[in-house]
Amino acid sequence: YKNLHELYPGRADITRLYASAMSRSGQNATAAALLEKLAAADAKDLDIRRECVRMLARDKQYDKAESLLLEWIKTDGEKNKPALNVYRESMVNMFALAKQYDKALKYLDQWLPTADSTIRLDMYRQKVAILGTMGKTDQAVALVSELAGKNAEKSIPRETLIAVLMDQKKYDQAVTILDEWIAKKVSDQIRTDAFCNLKIAVLVKAGRIDQAVAFADKLIADKPEILDPRKILIGSLIGEQKFDQAQKLVAAWLAKLPTSQPAVTPTAKPDPTKKPNELRDWLMATDVQLLRLMEKSDESMRKADAALAVNPNNISVLNEKATMLTDAGKVKEGLAILEKVLSLEPASPSANNNLGYNYAEAGINLDQAEKMLKQALAASPYELSFQDSLAWIYYKKGQFGQAAEIFRTMLRQRDTDDEVENSVLYDHAGDAYYRLGWNDKAVGYWTKAMEMAKKDKFKSSDVKAVLKHAPEKIKAVKAGKTPIVAPLPQPPTAQPSPATKPSPETMPAKK
Repeated sequence: YKNLHELYPGRADITRLYASAMSRSGQNATAAALLEKLAAADAKDLDIRRECVRMLARDKQYDKAESLLLEWIKTDGEKNKPALNVYRESMVNMFALAKQYDKALKYLDQWLPTADSTIRLDMYRQKVAILGTMGKTDQAVALVSELAGKNAEKSIPRETLIAVLMDQKKYDQAVTILDEWIAKKVSDQIRTDAFCNLKIAVLVKAGRIDQAVAFADKLIADKPEILDPRKILIGSLIGEQKFDQAQKLVAAWLAKLPTSQPAVTPTAKPDPTKKPNELRDWLMATDVQLLRLMEKSDESMRKADAALAVNPNNISVLNEKATMLTDAGKVKEGLAILEKVLSLEPASPSANNNLGYNYAEAGINLDQAEKMLKQALAASPYELSFQDSLAWIYYKKGQFGQAAEIFRTMLRQRDTDDEVENSVLYDHAGDAYYRLGWNDKAVGYWTKAMEMAKKDKFKSSDVKAVLKHAPEKIKAVKAGKTPIVAPLPQPPTAQPSPATKPSPETMPAKK
C-alpha cells in the first residue's frame, strides 16, 4: 500500500487502504494524518471525515479530533445540514465512547435547541442513554417527563428510557412508567401496543413471570389471534433460559386451538389459494424449537413431522428440522430440506445464507454457495452471520487471504462499537489466520472463541464443537505441534474413462 500510495498520491481509495493498513499495525497517528489531508482536500466526502475522527480517537487524540470537528462545523456545517448532523453525531459518539460523558452532554445541551427535526429524536436518545450509563436515571426520567409536558411526542425517547432503567435493574420504576403511558394512551395504538410488549419483557427480566403471563393473557383475551405479546413473552423466557415454562405455555395455547387436520392426503396436492394460519404455524414451530433447546430431540422431531403434516411449507419448522438432522449427522437430509426452503423463498437472505453455509460445511457446491451469500449480503450487507458464511466459503475454497480479510474487517469495524459475541465467528477467524501462518493471531482468536462459547446461553452443536476443539488447537500451537483445524474438501479422484485404456504413465510399474 505504501508503494501504491507513492505511485498514486492523489488516489483517495489507495490512501484510505494505506491508512487502514497502518492502523492495523498500530500506527494510528500517521494514519490519522493521512486521512486528515484527504478530509481537508474534499469537504464533500463525509465518510473520510468520519473515519479521520475515528482514527484520531483510536490514538486518543480527542482534543485534535474535537478541534477538527468544530472547524468543519464552522466552515461547512452552517450551509450543509446533512454534514452538520454527521459532525455533531461524531462529536457526541466520540466523547461517549471515550467515557468523557460530561463533554458529550455539554455538546448535546448546546446543540439540541437548534437541532434539525430529522436528528432531534436521536440526540435525545443519546442524552438519555448517556445519563443512564452515568447512573443518573432520575435525570433521564425527568428529561422524558419534561418533553412529555411540552407535547413533543415525536422527540420523546420513551423506549430508550425503559432500556436504561432495565440496564440499571430498576424494573419496578420501569413498570410504573409503562403503566402510566399505557393508561394515558400517550401515543398512537401501535406505540401503545409496543409499551404493552415492553412491560411483558420487563416483568420477565424482573423475575415476575406470573405477572408477565397474566398481563399477556389479558391482551390475548382481548385479541385471541394476536401474536406479538406471545412472541415477546416466549422470547423473554427463552432469553432467561426458562425453556420448560415457555414450552408449557406454548402447549397450552396450542391446546386451545381447533384441531388441525393434515393439509393434504397422500394423493392430493396443497391448495395454493388456502391462507396458512399464522398463529398456529408459529406456535407449532416454537414448540419444536423449545423442545430442541431442551434437548428432547425425539419429541421435537415427532412434533416437527406433525406440524409439517398440517402445513408442509412451514418455513420455521423446516429450518428446525434441518438443524436437528444436521446435528444428528444426517447432512444430506438436512441439506435437502434447506434446498426446499430456498425453493419456497428464493429471494430470502436467510434462506440463501442457511443453505450456503451448510454447503460450505459439507464442502460441496462452493461456487453456488458463494453466489448465494453474495445475494444475501446485497440485501443485508452488515449482517455478521452472512459475512461469516461468505468468509467460511472462501476458507473451504482454499482462499484463506480473502477469508481473513472479511474476518479482519468484521472485527475491526467493532473496535469502537459493541463487542462481537459470536464464538463460532472467532473460531473460524482463528482457523483462517492459522492457515496463513499467523499463529499468534490464530491463538488469540481461538482464545476469544473459547471465552465466548463458555458465556453462550445456548450450546448449539457448533458452540459445543468450539468448546471441545479450541483448547486443543491452542495447546497444540503452544507446544509447537500442528493443530487440527477445519478440513478442506477433498478433490474428486479422477477415474479413467471406461472407453479409454490407461496410458503407460498412469499404469502401475511391473515388478
